[in-house]
Amino acid sequence: MRRLRKSLGAAFAVFMGVSGGGLPGLLSAKAEANVANITFEYTGPRPGYRPDEFVNTTPPAEFCSGLVHCTRYNEHKYTFNFPASYNKTTFQQDPDLRNRYFFKLPDVTTLHLVNEHGDSFRAQFKPTHVGLRIRSTRNLEVDYPNNGGCRGVASRNPASLNTEYLGAIIDPSLGCWIGERHHSPGARGEHWTHVMGISFDLQLPSATSLKNGVYRAQLPWRVAFPGGGSLTPVTVPTR
Repeated sequence: MRRLRKSLGAAFAVFMGVSGGGLPGLLSAKAEANVANITFEYTGPRPGYRPDEFVNTTPPAEFCSGLVHCTRYNEHKYTFNFPASYNKTTFQQDPDLRNRYFFKLPDVTTLHLVNEHGDSFRAQFKPTHVGLRIRSTRNLEVDYPNNGGCRGVASRNPASLNTEYLGAIIDPSLGCWIGERHHSPGARGEHWTHVMGISFDLQLPSATSLKNGVYRAQLPWRVAFPGGGSLTPVTVPTR
């Protein structure tokens, strides 16, 4: 089987390997700057898996190390690290939510995966949770349960200027926001954010229904923070 080449540029990439034996090169795919790689493989039946089930070989998201417990049996079965950082200026209780600590994620995306022989299939990708590490000049209410289109499910150091947040994405169309604690309306805050990872659902076909090969998909995908601030770029046109 042809060796898998690295992804270059700033993009979201997915790799699926199907083979009756080993998959040389599949696990050597490295996430480079602003590239998020997701990898699955199928090399035949494995104990504890359905006979036709892909095995997730993606390194777990940062938030799996203490913020929540990630296993293949819970809602964080599939996670990945998303290499993005962000500086955000906010204004307390601003009527325009985009001027608060506001962020928005894409909804369901259809992936078109193609192998080296031209065989292809489609899969539905849907983000379900997002993890953020935030350093702020003003405390954020990361332990508040309802934040627009997100529901806070876990936090660390909620009363600190250095905190972590994990939100379940309930309605991507609404966007999500986090309020500030005990400050006057209009008070300005600065927030430096590192995305700790994404949980997702991926609807895959039976691995045994696919022909052998390494299936690849790459698409532009971003976590958007409208309003003031700057986002490290994480997308390029699909190649």
